[in-house]
Amino acid sequence: LFLNKTSIILRIHSHVPLQSIVRQDVAWFDTQSSGKLITKLTYSVDQIEGGIGDRLGTFIQSVTTSIATAVVSLIVGWKLALVSFTLSPVILGAFVTLGFALRKFSAKEIAAYEKAGLIAAEILAAVRTVFAFGCQEKESLRYENELGASARVFMLKSLLMGIGMGMVGCTIYCAAALILWYGVELIITENYDNGNVVSVMISFIVGNTSLGRSLPEVEFFANSKRAAASIFQIIDRQIPSIDVMGQGETLKEFSGKIEFRNVTFNYPTRPDVQVLRNFSLTINPGETVAIVGPSGSGKSTTVQLLQRFYDTVGGKSRTKKKSRTGSFGCPSQRPRDTSQWAVNVCLG
Repeated sequence: LFLNKTSIILRIHSHVPLQSIVRQDVAWFDTQSSGKLITKLTYSVDQIEGGIGDRLGTFIQSVTTSIATAVVSLIVGWKLALVSFTLSPVILGAFVTLGFALRKFSAKEIAAYEKAGLIAAEILAAVRTVFAFGCQEKESLRYENELGASARVFMLKSLLMGIGMGMVGCTIYCAAALILWYGVELIITENYDNGNVVSVMISFIVGNTSLGRSLPEVEFFANSKRAAASIFQIIDRQIPSIDVMGQGETLKEFSGKIEFRNVTFNYPTRPDVQVLRNFSLTINPGETVAIVGPSGSGKSTTVQLLQRFYDTVGGKSRTKKKSRTGSFGCPSQRPRDTSQWAVNVCLG
């Protein structure tokens, strides 16, 4: 168990999640947000480690203690022990109800933190624009409001945790009172031994107290399970058709013509908007071609299809050679380096 736990933690803390993210195609990134991905790589990983770390050993110890005390009470005085077990379904019901509610609130809490992380990433990415328009206070309030939502969820979850622990404690002490009452009856009617009554009562209290001590760990397990689902959904995601880490052929020379034949395309985030419809274009070697059109007409889309960022919905986009993505550079509209245009062209 320890080796398995250690291997999971090492796998999560290694480059595996990041490697799985950067291996995805551009279409997948269009449906994700950088803030949520950053939250999954930091906050969610900590949640997973908290659920499979020392708390797991504490939980197993508490449950084992509860089972052992139940066996001891049955051996010492089975009649009295059976009576004390009548409240076990109530305690079990409290645990099940609390665990279900905690899973629900844990999902809401993680979602709230992801939204807050998204807002923080947006602010930091455009911090110059925020300062230029004097929106520091406005953006701070927007971030605080999102954190306020997560705080409200946390308060409700804590309140639910307190009520659940109170229910468990109430059932334990009610059971202790029932044991004492029935133990006195057995002493009077069946000449029951006083020590057996005390042993059964102490065993029951210790066992259920151990279960109550393990109750806070259920919260961490719920958080860990929810966080692990989001992390391993990325790790175990099917390799996309455009595999950036796949083994491909790299050409020493590139002189073939480029051809778009009846290409139809729409972005994954806007499936109802057709950017290209039956688009055809042939670029022969040595030609200089300018694609002109209004915003949203598909100028950048044709370049992105040529770079193999996306696959076409209909038609074909091809070159005379097999490989093209490593054969040319494409300086974008926004410079990657602020020194010289020549540097940006080299960066491609």
